[in-house]
Amino acid sequence: MLLACLVKDPAARPGMAQVRDRLRLLDAPAPAPPPPPSAAQQTVVGAPVVHTARRRGTGAALAAAVVAVAALAVIVVVMVDRAGGGDPVPAAAPPAPTAAAPSVTADGVQVFDVATDTRFGNGQARFATPSGNIACLLQAGEARCDVRNRTWPIPPAPASCTLDYGTGTVVAAGRPGELSCVGDTIADPSLPELAYGQGVRLGDLVCVSRETGVRCEDERSGHGFAVARASYDLF
Repeated sequence: MLLACLVKDPAARPGMAQVRDRLRLLDAPAPAPPPPPSAAQQTVVGAPVVHTARRRGTGAALAAAVVAVAALAVIVVVMVDRAGGGDPVPAAAPPAPTAAAPSVTADGVQVFDVATDTRFGNGQARFATPSGNIACLLQAGEARCDVRNRTWPIPPAPASCTLDYGTGTVVAAGRPGELSCVGDTIADPSLPELAYGQGVRLGDLVCVSRETGVRCEDERSGHGFAVARASYDLF
């Protein structure tokens, strides 16, 4: 019975009903022993016949052992079904990736690097200040910040700009910071918040959020800008 339950092919193994029927046969009471022989049957041709008593205890132990082995076979069948022909055992989930710890500047600013931390984006970074008034975008070779409510004066737009001029500031690699000329906005209520005293790095570009506004700089060239509600600075 045990060998039949261990057959690799599920179709060739006995079903649960067959295993149950076999177990019921094992649980059936043993037949009653025959009555002891009469005195006339004790002697055959004058020689006494020695009868051996049936060891009921040994038979019961053997039956219990068979039942235990059959139960083990049922457990093995269930395990084989789950690991093979039955429902697949789910694989262990891979460990969740961990973000690298931010670097800390000399003045205590925590800077998150987009190359190792994707909380602000993957390949680029977007964030808003805690007030929600300034929203910024860092992408390859350029950093830009838009100011929703601003009170600083905007100079006349250059002839080359036919879009909205001065809604924010921008710095591109190798060029000084300047007022933006754009036809869209970065502002979005779903942007992650960059707390005051924190910064984001993308390559050589670093933007830092402070209560006085946002400062973005290209560390290779030293160019950048600082922008706030009431003022801006281009360098």
